[in-house]
Amino acid sequence: MSEILEQTSSQTERDSRGSFWASFTGVNIRVKLLFATFIVLSVVVFFQTGVNLRVSREVSEKAERDHLYFLYDGYNDYIKAQTVSSAALSLSYADREDVKDLYLAGDRDALYTLLSPIFETLKEENNIRHLYVENPDGTVFIRIHNRDNFGDDVTYRFTAAAALETQETISGVEVGPGRIGVRSVSPLLKDGQFIGMIEVGLDYDQAFINDFKERTDADYNLWVTHEAAELPGLEADDDHTRPTEKVFHYVSSDDDLISLSIPSDIYDRVLDKKEPSIQFVSIENEELAVIIAPMLAYGGRVIGIVEIIQPRTETLEAIKQSRQSVLIPAVILTLIGLLVLGGVITQVVLRPVGALASVAEEQIAGDLSARVRKLPPDEFGDLGRTFNTLSQQLDSTLKDQESVIAERTRSLEEHSAYLESSAEVSQRIASYTDTNQLISEVVKLIKERFSLYYVGLFLVDEKNEWAVLQAGTGEAGKRMLERKHQLKIGKGMIGWSIANAEARIALDVGDDAVQFENPDLPETRSEGALPLRSRGEVLGALTIQSETAAAFTPEIISTLQTMVDQIAIAIDNAELLAKNEAVLEAERKAYGELSQEDWLKLLQRESIPRYISDTPNHVRVTRNQLSSDVEQRLQDTPLLQDKGLTALIPIKIRGHILGGVKLRKEEGHGSWTKEELEFAGVLAEQVSVALESARLFDQSQRRVARERVIGETSARIRETLDIESVLETAAQELHKILGKVETEVWLDAENPDTLGKES
Repeated sequence: MSEILEQTSSQTERDSRGSFWASFTGVNIRVKLLFATFIVLSVVVFFQTGVNLRVSREVSEKAERDHLYFLYDGYNDYIKAQTVSSAALSLSYADREDVKDLYLAGDRDALYTLLSPIFETLKEENNIRHLYVENPDGTVFIRIHNRDNFGDDVTYRFTAAAALETQETISGVEVGPGRIGVRSVSPLLKDGQFIGMIEVGLDYDQAFINDFKERTDADYNLWVTHEAAELPGLEADDDHTRPTEKVFHYVSSDDDLISLSIPSDIYDRVLDKKEPSIQFVSIENEELAVIIAPMLAYGGRVIGIVEIIQPRTETLEAIKQSRQSVLIPAVILTLIGLLVLGGVITQVVLRPVGALASVAEEQIAGDLSARVRKLPPDEFGDLGRTFNTLSQQLDSTLKDQESVIAERTRSLEEHSAYLESSAEVSQRIASYTDTNQLISEVVKLIKERFSLYYVGLFLVDEKNEWAVLQAGTGEAGKRMLERKHQLKIGKGMIGWSIANAEARIALDVGDDAVQFENPDLPETRSEGALPLRSRGEVLGALTIQSETAAAFTPEIISTLQTMVDQIAIAIDNAELLAKNEAVLEAERKAYGELSQEDWLKLLQRESIPRYISDTPNHVRVTRNQLSSDVEQRLQDTPLLQDKGLTALIPIKIRGHILGGVKLRKEEGHGSWTKEELEFAGVLAEQVSVALESARLFDQSQRRVARERVIGETSARIRETLDIESVLETAAQELHKILGKVETEVWLDAENPDTLGKES
């Protein structure tokens, strides 16, 4: 403890230089352990103290609750005893022959004279307040306690009605017109015949409640429900505050009845569920315990509420004494425990901890071979063994992690390889425009890049009934192509994939219900069918097969399906390109032939000169023809002559060579380079385009001129209606149009047989 005080003093001095935590971390381990032990011990002791106090309080309150239930049970037992007592009295009266004879004689005075002395004695000794003789119809023949009041019907009381119905003795609590009481009704039997009833009653009055208070030293409040009081006509007492609107005050053992400030819903719940409820309240600095219980009548009916109130003075005093008896030992125990633990920590904890710490530092530094030696037979020995086990587990865990990482790396590399191969295949197929070549190369590339046993590509026939093999790898593929292998759409792996436009995997071909058995591929263990989908249609399917079971994972199939979709698009595009090229080639060929024919006609009709430029800004015309050697050597590509100084570049129109461009450098300027020839070739192409445009323009101009001449000639011919003038004008105009051509126009009148015949 002195070390703790010294450390606490030095702690206070360091507060001016830093925070509490910074100062506390600088103390030695012994002080830290003592401080932690003090905190833990204090928490444990005071927690246990709190538990003990709580238990003690609960025990006291339980005893208090049990006593309240005991009081309520005593109240009910007393009522039952009164019920039994009244039943015995009513039976004793009902068995008297003199009472039966006087009743049968209808002599009220004689009955009153007989029973009145007995009633007064019972009233003094047994608190009997009511004595009736009743007719068989339930009306009152005579009231001994009130002889002038008779003739009224009392069957509104449940006990009277039940006794009249069963002709047996019935006892229980009843609500009357002016009060509550215990009633017992017994039948009058004469020679076995039911002739009437005897009723005895005890009241719940102030004396009844005061007697209970003297017996139990508790206060009682009785509340009656409006529902129970309505039929007999018991009037409510409006001078008291009601705990709930369902009840009104009947009687209390304390004249100064005050409100207990208990929620009304508790009273309502007691009335509804017929179960007592205990509440603790504080009234004017006085602590009270209250049991709110149902007041039961004959037949188990709830006719009100019984409140039993008891001061909590003894209970609270017991709780206070138990608190003192627990707290003082707890403080003493804490101080003693701290002193004892201080010595134990020094001898048992600090020394082994130092040894364990050195081994732990070696292990943290990475030396997992370090082990704790000379292990003591206690918890520190267990800690040392834990260190040893930890190092072994770490070594095993590292090896396991390396294995897992290697497996994951292999899986990632495999997936990456599939992605890389898929990208390579997709890139390669993009360069093919011929459908047959594309299909043939695709199956080879996929088999090679993905190391598969077999790859085949099927296309749907025109009727969309069969999937026809178009390409397959290996000897099996050749055999199947030779016999024109085909599969019915909807059946087998391929047929199912095409019909459903979805990929299908058979991890083990023997387990797949739609696997198509193929004797050409006996080594197949796993298979995948991938639909060729393009522009919303299924063109066919690709089958991939492996000699290894479960070779295709969903991730691999997803990757391959993306590649296969690109293959389908490439096939679709290749077919469209082939169709378009065929159409374009036919158009180009037809137009090229027409263009070539027009150029030949133009060159034959006109002598087009050659143009030469050998000085800047000067062009001259020559009619000299090229040597036959030069014309023969014009090719589709530029041609070099004279040691590379002269270049011949063809002028092509619609694929036909119609002329050329001759370029010559002077010696010393070097030969023609590739870039210069390419530039000259581009210029020659532009010359070709311009020449074709000029020819088309010339052709259109000639057509326009011809149409104009024809129109003018027709107009001149139609200017006269004379036949001879028409023939003369036609001869003149045709000679003028056709140039120096002798023109003759006539009608054949010598051979009339030709008229009307078709030629």
